[in-house]
Amino acid sequence: RRFYKAFGRPLDWENPKTIDEKIMWLKRFYYPKSELIRRVVDKYLVLDYVRACGCGEIIKECYGAWDSVGDIPFDRLPDAFALKITAGCGSHVFCRDKSKLDIERTKKTLRKNMKKKDYLDFAEMQMAPLRQRVMCERLLKSPPGLMPVDIKIHCFHGEPLQIMYCYDRD
Repeated sequence: RRFYKAFGRPLDWENPKTIDEKIMWLKRFYYPKSELIRRVVDKYLVLDYVRACGCGEIIKECYGAWDSVGDIPFDRLPDAFALKITAGCGSHVFCRDKSKLDIERTKKTLRKNMKKKDYLDFAEMQMAPLRQRVMCERLLKSPPGLMPVDIKIHCFHGEPLQIMYCYDRD
């Protein structure tokens, strides 16, 4: 339905031609069965995969991952950090100064975000079996009041062909 609404035509499941059709085909038929895909879509599990590929030096410092919001040791976290749901989308909490962080409000936000099923909105069923956790990483520096720049590299058949540079996302 989303595809039809966006493109004004049905998706061709039998002979996908456009990149959008091919991605939808992958999400429907390949990704849910792929152990590798499930490993790399989890923000925490992907770290081991990146290290195993010999690229551990590109990973931001990770302070831990917890199954429950109540397990997060806020007193042991650094002054600045980012909290993320490992199998979520856009549900980050950025802390630039821990002394000003409302911990109870943060916990409430994280609990709410852990219940979300973002994958249903975008037909990303490979994420359905993933265990929701909260992870904490080093906060990337950015000007006060602004989110960090986000760079996404899109690879096709193992070759990086597109770079998406996101800024001013506030």
